[in-house]
Amino acid sequence: HNLHENIRLNFPSLVDQEQRLDVTPVDFRDFTKAAAATQPLSPELQKYEDAGLYGQVDMIIGADVVYDIGHNQLAQVCLSLLAQPPEYGTCWRPCAVFLLPDGRPRLRDFVNELVRAGLTCRIERILPSCPMVRRLRQAREGWGAGASFSLYFVTRAESCESST
Repeated sequence: HNLHENIRLNFPSLVDQEQRLDVTPVDFRDFTKAAAATQPLSPELQKYEDAGLYGQVDMIIGADVVYDIGHNQLAQVCLSLLAQPPEYGTCWRPCAVFLLPDGRPRLRDFVNELVRAGLTCRIERILPSCPMVRRLRQAREGWGAGASFSLYFVTRAESCESST
């Protein structure tokens, strides 16, 4: 529900258009290394395949998700769901974007797990004056009070090459 509301707040022009953002909840607990290594896919992961998501997702968005050691499974979520980058013509790369409070424990473990899984992670600090942060604070009384946040951009480690 929160993601639908945040899309409405941040992308109002997409609300009533035919071209829209499809939002699907994902339970990261389904994505264990053992389940991903199973062929055929485990029942937990087969539901994502049946929904056309497995290896086909352009963007994963998560917020406030790294606070438990089990959340390192997010690397497996990214590997399983993100589409491969296009081979030619564009440098768009499917990615995951996580909005995380800077004071959370285990952030270093999270980033290290991403790298071990063959993913890259670029971290950008969000200024309190950022329009997205201001809109969230207006819509949700007390949201993020006294906290600082960063965006974690996660992509596959392959390089993006042009077709020239």
